[in-house]
Amino acid sequence: MHIVIDPGHGGSDPGAVRGNLREADLTLRLAKLVVERVAPPATIIMTRGEDRDVSLNKRVQIANHHNADLFLSLHFNAGGGRGFESYIHPSAPFLTRYYRQILHAAATGFLLPQGTRDRGGKEADFYVLRYTHMPAVLLECLFLDHPEDARLLSRVGFLEALATALAQGINVVKRDKELLRKFLG
Repeated sequence: MHIVIDPGHGGSDPGAVRGNLREADLTLRLAKLVVERVAPPATIIMTRGEDRDVSLNKRVQIANHHNADLFLSLHFNAGGGRGFESYIHPSAPFLTRYYRQILHAAATGFLLPQGTRDRGGKEADFYVLRYTHMPAVLLECLFLDHPEDARLLSRVGFLEALATALAQGINVVKRDKELLRKFLG
């Protein structure tokens, strides 16, 4: 299975910022931790492996060039809310919706016992969801500008545990993709 993991923002675009928490840094760290935890066999491509600018178009090109089976874009939110939410494109087919359900459940299975909230699965016409040619899911993993979410993100071991939960979700997607391939021939 080919998986493209997209750590949102980077370079001149820090994304959301609160104190010493920068979205671009958190997404890159989380992505690297997820990559370490995905069970083999899997080919994982990251849209960026360092703090640098990568256009939305380039992120999509990377995923489409590698003919990925899953595009997963990682983000942290801001804007006065609290909790976790996941996004797919409004015209996403069944398989995308199914993968999102798996990834959303994996994340909230870890996050809800931490005292945060599930803001649900949503739809949006985000560029990376619209132009990728494979199932694409964008995760907003807590709000940097909410004191409780920021406290969780600053806690030692929190991102590692979140990465483990997300990797477990990816591993379920991998297993189910293989089962579907065998079933459908």
